[in-house]
Amino acid sequence: MAHAPDNSPDSYEWWYFDSHLADGAKLVVAFMNKDIAEPQKPLSPLLRLELDLPGGRRFEKLIHFPATAWSAARDDNPVHL
Repeated sequence: MAHAPDNSPDSYEWWYFDSHLADGAKLVVAFMNKDIAEPQKPLSPLLRLELDLPGGRRFEKLIHFPATAWSAARDDNPVHL
């Protein structure tokens, strides 16, 4: 997670998970409440999936959610989509 999850301008929240699978594939799953390159912009939650297969094939998927699907709290981890 980066910065405080308070949805204020110039802040963002970012969670990611790196996985190395038994077959040699690599999977990265990242959730962001807004584009980290433009934290001053309004909420625009997205889920990013990246899968690298052992043979060299790569798959990427971005899934965007409406801002109303996002909420944040400082004292808990209630991320719901």
